[in-house]
Amino acid sequence: PQSAQHSGIRIYGSQRASVAADFNLDGRLDLAVTQNAGPVVHLENQSAKAGLRVELRTGRANTFAIGANVRAQYQDGSFGPAAAVVAGSGYWSQNSLAPLLAPRSEIERVHVSWPDGADTTVAVQPGAQVIRIVQQ
Repeated sequence: PQSAQHSGIRIYGSQRASVAADFNLDGRLDLAVTQNAGPVVHLENQSAKAGLRVELRTGRANTFAIGANVRAQYQDGSFGPAAAVVAGSGYWSQNSLAPLLAPRSEIERVHVSWPDGADTTVAVQPGAQVIRIVQQ
C-alpha cells in the first residue's frame, strides 16, 4: 500500500474492489474502483504507451479461454511477463478477459498456453493494436 501523496490516487470512502481493463479501447489499462454506498470511480490511463490487446477464443465451453497464459516475444527475442486470463479478480469483480501486453519494444510474436495444455505461437503484424487468437 502507498499513501495518496505517493501514488497520486485519491479515492475517499470505503472501497470494495478494483478491476483493471481497457475500458475505452485505447490500448492502456484503466482502473475502476467500487465503493460501499458510493459511486464507482473510473480512472482513465492517459499516460502509458498503448499495448497490444489479445482476444482469445476457443470452440469449447470455455469460450474466453479462462486459465490461459499469454506472453509477448519482442524483436530482440526476449519475453515479457505472462498475463493470465482469470475469472474473478476480487470482491464481486472481474478484470478484463483480454490481456494487454506491454510494448517494451515492437512485439513480434504472441505465445499462448491454453487451459488444455496446448501451445500456440502467432506472429504479430507491425503496428497492430489488437490480435484475436482462436484455438483450433
